[in-house]
Amino acid sequence: MMVSRLNEWWTGLMKTEMDFKGQEQAEFIFKIILISFGVVGWLAGFFQQDFRLTIFVVLVGLAVSLLVCVPSWPIFRRHPLYFLSSEEIESRH
Repeated sequence: MMVSRLNEWWTGLMKTEMDFKGQEQAEFIFKIILISFGVVGWLAGFFQQDFRLTIFVVLVGLAVSLLVCVPSWPIFRRHPLYFLSSEEIESRH
């Protein structure tokens, strides 16, 4: 029971297709994370007078945004596209 659920979860994560609304959501989340970490990094670096701190915070934000937005998480696959098969196309003509 537990193994089958784990296997189902794993195969769900391995799907690579992302629908158009999911792409839009991922891009929006990516921008929000990068801008947020950029502002926090700039403020931290400004007040600490340390440019390395700014770069470090921005790079951490980049890593977080990549982990959140690049994999095709199930939240980004809620609106799948259904294409017609070749038989359905031929039967319509």
